[in-house]
Amino acid sequence: MKCTAVIDSNVLISGLTQAESINHKIISYIESGNIIPLYNDKIIDEYKSILKSEQLNIEKEVVDELIDLIKDNGLEISNRHKDDRVFLIALASDMIKNSFTTTDGLKDFPEKLFIIDSTMMSKMIESN
Repeated sequence: MKCTAVIDSNVLISGLTQAESINHKIISYIESGNIIPLYNDKIIDEYKSILKSEQLNIEKEVVDELIDLIKDNGLEISNRHKDDRVFLIALASDMIKNSFTTTDGLKDFPEKLFIIDSTMMSKMIESN
């Protein structure tokens, strides 16, 4: 199964710092094309800000490679051109059945249909 997802930064932190974690598997799904990450400039800026913080001690090159992976394999969602909104709406309506936000902090989000944790995402991809 392929799906699109907004990946929460805590998933990326765990995926980069814990090689045996389910979140590392999420990153590998991005590499294989099973997850198509959705992003925009604000999301990328948040990823960079958090992942490059001194507290995490993740090498800058590793973060840059991950950001490039997300951009290369992902789908940019932006409203830079008002005329493009109709295409984004059409794309979103077609993809909505397979689109999610993936996080390990479910408690940080309101209870919504399309918010799932990394384990659920992994099980969905592996089941198809």
